[in-house]
Amino acid sequence: MRGGLAWLCVLATGAGCGFHPAAGGADAPGGSGSDLPGTDAATATGDGGSPPASDAQPALACPSGGGWFQIAGSPSWYFAITSTSGWQASETACEALQLAGGGSAIHLAVLDQPGELAAVAAHDTSHDYWIGMFQPANQSAPEVGWLWITGAPGLASAWSSGEPNDDGFLTTGDENDDEDFGQLYTDRASLNDEGGGNDERALCECDGVPVPAATRMKIPQ
Repeated sequence: MRGGLAWLCVLATGAGCGFHPAAGGADAPGGSGSDLPGTDAATATGDGGSPPASDAQPALACPSGGGWFQIAGSPSWYFAITSTSGWQASETACEALQLAGGGSAIHLAVLDQPGELAAVAAHDTSHDYWIGMFQPANQSAPEVGWLWITGAPGLASAWSSGEPNDDGFLTTGDENDDEDFGQLYTDRASLNDEGGGNDERALCECDGVPVPAATRMKIPQ
């Protein structure tokens, strides 16, 4: 757990504050330069616009506009909500970005590869973000049982030094369910466990993978 962070940017209704690709990064779809998440579908073909091969993954239909960005090696689009809220409200806000009428699923970011985590963190090393990782209640220790919101096991290799500590309980091996939600430390490109009621920024990912109902039921309330 790390405290003392100041959150200054407020996301007004219908508007977004996103972090933007670094120089040389992928341009946001639509290329409008606006900070508003757009409404046009972005079709990723992976070869300069030709139709995907028959065995390729279906093209993603993600929002477009300023703030959305990609990283090398991933078809996903990412967006940072820079207003602050708790983990549950942040997940709801990410899901609300999905395009109506068949857009690809959006949720808090699932950074399940070390390279993906590092590349995404590099886009804003000044702030920390909620991501789509959580620990179901009643686990045996702070490091046990973490899941991505898509149902996959959490990225155990990426914890920041001394984390997860369930607010300092790691040294005794106790689990008190005090910090059951994942946070990205961008300046360290590593993960922290945090209490879900804390107000943080949120990192969203459009990857077309819906949140399974069975996994949603395991999210601590």
